[in-house]
Amino acid sequence: MKKNIKTKTHNLYKIIFILVVFLGIGYAFLEANLNINGDVTVEAPEFNTYIQGVNVTTGSTSGTPTIIGNDKKEVDFTTVLTSDSNSFFEETTTVINKGSKKASLQSIDVKIYDSNDNEVTLSAPYEYTLTKGDGTPIQIGSQLAVNSTETFKFKFNYISGTDMTTVTTYPSYTFKITYNYVINPIILPSGKTKDNLEVGDEICISNQCFNFLHYDGTNNEDIVMLSKYNLKVGYRFDGDGFDESADPYHGNEPGYGLQSSEARGYVDGASTWNGTEGFSEYDYWYIPNTNTLDPVYGNSFPADIYDATNYSGYPEDSNYSVAYYVEAYKNVLSGYGATINDARLLTYSEATDSSIGCNFSNNSCPTNGFITNTSFWLGSTNGGNNVMYIDSDGNFSEDYCRRYHPDDYIRAVRFGVRPVIVISKSNI
Repeated sequence: MKKNIKTKTHNLYKIIFILVVFLGIGYAFLEANLNINGDVTVEAPEFNTYIQGVNVTTGSTSGTPTIIGNDKKEVDFTTVLTSDSNSFFEETTTVINKGSKKASLQSIDVKIYDSNDNEVTLSAPYEYTLTKGDGTPIQIGSQLAVNSTETFKFKFNYISGTDMTTVTTYPSYTFKITYNYVINPIILPSGKTKDNLEVGDEICISNQCFNFLHYDGTNNEDIVMLSKYNLKVGYRFDGDGFDESADPYHGNEPGYGLQSSEARGYVDGASTWNGTEGFSEYDYWYIPNTNTLDPVYGNSFPADIYDATNYSGYPEDSNYSVAYYVEAYKNVLSGYGATINDARLLTYSEATDSSIGCNFSNNSCPTNGFITNTSFWLGSTNGGNNVMYIDSDGNFSEDYCRRYHPDDYIRAVRFGVRPVIVISKSNI
């Protein structure tokens, strides 16, 4: 007679880690430089991040990890959980950057498969956790310096409190975890280098693009860029000038806080002005209760008043200014792996530089270039409680800085938040 046998314990769990390295815009390569004495110097590949080692760090089970492939991008190991509810398996994978430039973690893609190689969702009574080696959360955008290592800890276990009398089978799972390290998220225009950029050239940090303004620094070591569009923040007005029921953007909307081609601010003839926001609810650039410019911002007008140190409170706070959104955007770009030296708004002197050609006296800016893509605030004032702006019609003037009118209604300001960011050539 044939007996039915129930499997109650000891199926193998196969856990596969795959480290896939993307360059963003190309593959790693070797550079060979011929020295004058005839020797050849071969530099390290710009991008060369791989698994250095993997080991079982703790747990009630054991396994024998094996790094697979000549490129050391994959590790394979198996383990068996027991019927003890406290049974778990934990391992640590070490990644090393042996390239010539720092790398940054762009994403972690976790996929789970059953024994038939079908993608599934891990369900009770099992769970896993993935953290940095010290147990802290993994930060997307975290950077890995040259010759440095990073560790990732994977733990597979029963959910706390699992009643093992209800567990009758132990299905096999395969875990595939993809780490995308990129050497440089900054993409230059085709045919351009970091040393020959021209005004208006489009430079991207991941999917966020900017127009080159000018070089800065003692040796022109910094690159100054203006966001291509306004940030998707602030309000959507119906264009009638005043609106007490303006529709705000919300943080759960796709693309919130990033650049958006829809967030252009005031557009002549448009039924809705998207992405408009008051510059500040308080003209903080004056000494309190006076009309005297605070020396922090200079001693004459026009004055640059953008201040992320003291005036970047949440909208409607007493210390609010659009610096709140600019600083948040700076953090997003940093999360992409870019090193941002500065983030602010365009200044009067930059707008009137010959390369852009705006003229405040004539209330005009050229409309045949990138500068009038949107209607946006500058970080400068010419006095009073007004702040300078440029709009999509080519006007260069100033307007009331506040979204809330003193008579306690929302004033439909026309301008959005269009950050300027500064990066170093050394980061490219």
